[in-house]
Amino acid sequence: ETYYPHIRRMAQVIPPGVRIPVFVSDRQASRRSVGWSLDSQWLLFVANDYQRKGLTTVLQALQNLPRELQLAVVGQNRQQARFEALAINLGVASRVHFLGPRQDVELLMSAADVLVHPTTEDSFGMVVLEAMSHAVPAVVSGAQYCGISAGLEHLVNAWILDNPLDSHDLKQAIEKTLEPSMHISLGQQAFAWASTQDWKHLALSQEALYYDV
Repeated sequence: ETYYPHIRRMAQVIPPGVRIPVFVSDRQASRRSVGWSLDSQWLLFVANDYQRKGLTTVLQALQNLPRELQLAVVGQNRQQARFEALAINLGVASRVHFLGPRQDVELLMSAADVLVHPTTEDSFGMVVLEAMSHAVPAVVSGAQYCGISAGLEHLVNAWILDNPLDSHDLKQAIEKTLEPSMHISLGQQAFAWASTQDWKHLALSQEALYYDV
């Protein structure tokens, strides 16, 4: 839009869709299935490029969050050694669980309390939509960094970060999102919004676009 300001008048963007679960799994039951502690709260980070998607900022924020808070890191492990070393240097290694590539990401999402996605570059952010479809509150970068945020509302259906590199702001966002009333509200509204982004709705949008053309 910066270089082609007329693009809004010429094009309609139809983002990717999501499969809405038949029912939202019980978080405690999901944690038992994946072997996560029931006595802790769990953050989930899912990415194949840990650096670009903000794992440094997440680890820095974790350093100043309660010790019982755990972080599960899912995705390609090419950068794992580097971030394991960073976790050790920050004193949070015992609370960071590198799970590598997984086939059961949906189960992990249903077990998590919050998805953290302080990405510095993401054209859309499919993982955010997938987490929201499981009623998991998302802490995500603003629209200039992550495309999905253009359709989200701060403190309504997600917590949107102004600066994904600010670990203090991320820490506060996580703390506030984990507060019971905020957690329930964001989770419910996340699921409600994701339900409008399923493949059926998007197929109808594409059909309407074809008819309009």
